[in-house]
Amino acid sequence: MVFGTGTGIDGRKGGAMASATRDTRRLDARRATRAHTSVPMILDSGAAARVAAIDLQCEPYVGMRFVHDGTVWEITRANDHARGWVAQPAPLPWSAS
Repeated sequence: MVFGTGTGIDGRKGGAMASATRDTRRLDARRATRAHTSVPMILDSGAAARVAAIDLQCEPYVGMRFVHDGTVWEITRANDHARGWVAQPAPLPWSAS
């Protein structure tokens, strides 16, 4: 695809946006194939941190919760070039008691 020409892959007008749907489907297919795979996760409990392979049913995202070793964890940091996925124990729900 050539950007800035106003012409898509198939020669129609529309530039880069012409193939966005096709690219999105390809991305969704990649996510689906990653389902049920182990993701290395840094489990940071505050006092100590460890790395565990967590089996997730979808792509991880910040705010996602999962259970590992009887603890509910919440992903607090996304995977980047310097550090992997980080999760901390999820805060307990507030109660009026």
